[in-house]
Amino acid sequence: MPPIVSVIGKSKSGKTTLIEKIVQELRSRGYCVATIKHIPRGVSFDEPGKDSWRHKLTAIVTDEPLETKARQFSFEDINGLADLLEKGFIKPQKDRVSLYVNNMPVALTMFPRQIIGNVLLAMASCLKGVKQIRNMQIFLRRG
Repeated sequence: MPPIVSVIGKSKSGKTTLIEKIVQELRSRGYCVATIKHIPRGVSFDEPGKDSWRHKLTAIVTDEPLETKARQFSFEDINGLADLLEKGFIKPQKDRVSLYVNNMPVALTMFPRQIIGNVLLAMASCLKGVKQIRNMQIFLRRG
């Protein structure tokens, strides 16, 4: 599954403009990027103790410094934001193993992900005609 990033903020805070700039920067780096926009009514992300508070962002984009442990970027630091997304979300996904059972994704921790990946790579690399493996797809249907 590709990495998914969410951008949240108050109405008229510059989210769409920021997203457009980040998308342009990531595309200039050779990535394929898609966006989805959803605007729920009455959602607040600044109330401690609420579920939404726990989702507060890996980073905050603001023109005013805030007292928080999250990394902060200015609206003009598009390269810094793109670097964060690339190093923190996109590149770690380059070596990945995804498992779907009955068309539903199965969450894998690091250990089973490594075991499955290493076993599949070892089996496939021993097959006649297989050279460098960049990606592999296996499909199994039973019944």
